[in-house]
Amino acid sequence: MDEMKKVIFLLFVFFTTYVFSNNCKSFYLYESQIINYKNSDLVFICKSKNGKLQVLEIFKGNLEIKKDYIYQSDFMINDNDLLIIYANKDSLNNDKVLINSCSLSRSFNDLQRIVPFILDYSFPGLDIEKSEIKQEVKILNDKLLRDLKFEILLLRKQKHLSSNENKIDQNLNVPLKYLMLFAIFIFLYTIILIRIFRK
Repeated sequence: MDEMKKVIFLLFVFFTTYVFSNNCKSFYLYESQIINYKNSDLVFICKSKNGKLQVLEIFKGNLEIKKDYIYQSDFMINDNDLLIIYANKDSLNNDKVLINSCSLSRSFNDLQRIVPFILDYSFPGLDIEKSEIKQEVKILNDKLLRDLKFEILLLRKQKHLSSNENKIDQNLNVPLKYLMLFAIFIFLYTIILIRIFRK
């Protein structure tokens, strides 16, 4: 009975995530990373604390480390979550960040939030066995975590390039070729894993 509850819960989470994000345009991850970076005034890692965001690492924008910022967001942010945020500054309040629900902003605890509008990912289908759902979800979560770690590496590289040269648009294409190679590697790796687990 507990297995059935878990399956129903997973389906509920997947469905609600899809419903709330189905108005977002879908892109491949590397495209979305470039678009989000270019369209955001601020890109940073933070911790949520008492309804505010405490900045831990800045990749783009004028923020202060360890300072708390109020935020406006269409998706839920839980207290003590570690997050990566793509946002814009509020023109009326410099201590407020505006987070678009279709951005790549996400909690490290809720990486699946972006699945419905990133073409690289998909939730497990309903046609698979209950025993395989856990494995498929684990594979998806592992891929999401690997991609987040790689995204952070690219952001750090971009920050380094931007600080050395003030040519953000030109330098953003440097990590793109590495991102493409990584995407091809992940695609092939996923196909191999799927074939192994289906045997």
